[in-house]
Amino acid sequence: MNHLVIKMSRLAFRSASPSPITVQSTPAQTSHHIMLEATVKPIGSNDYNKDQVQAQSLALKSLRTQGKDLFETNETRKVQSAGTRLYQTTETYGTALSIEKICETIKAHDLTLRVNFNRPGKHSNNTCMELAAPTLTRLMSTAADAHGQKIAELRVKAEQTSQSPRHGAIYVAITTKGTLHYLSHIDYKIISAYDDLYHE
Repeated sequence: MNHLVIKMSRLAFRSASPSPITVQSTPAQTSHHIMLEATVKPIGSNDYNKDQVQAQSLALKSLRTQGKDLFETNETRKVQSAGTRLYQTTETYGTALSIEKICETIKAHDLTLRVNFNRPGKHSNNTCMELAAPTLTRLMSTAADAHGQKIAELRVKAEQTSQSPRHGAIYVAITTKGTLHYLSHIDYKIISAYDDLYHE
């Protein structure tokens, strides 16, 4: 009986370029910025509801689509004064979505808003505070200042009465156009020495 033996040789593929695949690296963050984020309220695993989660997902998608620039990165400029730093958003927010509409949506679906202050550097720490529906509701009912703005101060719970909050404070400003309220700008203020601790 004859056996047919087939020998296979290995083929070497060479590329004219050193690397045939271009890898896009994420650019390093070089600026401080603020970002508003719509998200679900934290719940325990026993409270998980599949139908509610699906409705929340649709509501979040709708908010992000309608809100447009509300949920995009907003770079800040830094103002140093007497041992404190104030980071002010450089772009005024648009009027695609009113505060009234935001409150209506997040109340109906057990959602909330987070305000994130992001520091540059891979190993830097970011600061996050909650902007809940009750806070927005109270804010809309307050009187406007001389500049026509209504401002809420956000702090972490343990530092509500502190003279020098370690995590700083976030200031959310809204304005009135007609009968509705809209987000104007968001600032972040912190003692310089504390701020230095959170940078890499």
